[in-house]
Amino acid sequence: MVKNIEWDKTLKQNQFIKLEEVLKDFEDVARWIQSSRISFAVQTEVPIYRIHIQEFLQTTKAETVNKIRRISATVRNKEVIVTEERIRTVLKLGDNAEDPINLNKDDILDGFRGGYDGLNLEWSGAMLNLCLNQKFNLSVLIFNNMLENARGHTLAMYPIFIQMLINDQYSTLSHDGGLYTFHVPTIRQYT
Repeated sequence: MVKNIEWDKTLKQNQFIKLEEVLKDFEDVARWIQSSRISFAVQTEVPIYRIHIQEFLQTTKAETVNKIRRISATVRNKEVIVTEERIRTVLKLGDNAEDPINLNKDDILDGFRGGYDGLNLEWSGAMLNLCLNQKFNLSVLIFNNMLENARGHTLAMYPIFIQMLINDQYSTLSHDGGLYTFHVPTIRQYT
């Protein structure tokens, strides 16, 4: 059965955070973000070009080349390659391939001490490890989700990160000037 979900289209999802605009009540959160290892990835202001994201999403394919899992796409007639290592390098997440990705449910629930908020176990583990500044392979978590999205052609795939990955490979790639705006996920995701 398909569910129709109402979305607040004014929300700015998958965009950078302007910490200087944070309300006084959230200054402690802003300080934490600024000092955390996700700071660069979430604060870097990047114009996200609609044509780049559109072409990336339309041509994305998951593949394995020389035993390395990757996502390839064609943007403005240039091949764009996304790997776990490229995500790690471009987003500057401060992790490495040997860092753990899995925690058991009890560890996650104990870490939150207040319950479980509905995130899946992987993302809950990521949040807990980020909050506690513990080792965690966030790059592989992002890559695995992008890879799963690439296989299913889902339209909500980390546009700011995609643009950062495109820019890293082709810093002067042509565009039409049109900026990307986040569109609500397709109904297909709620089956």
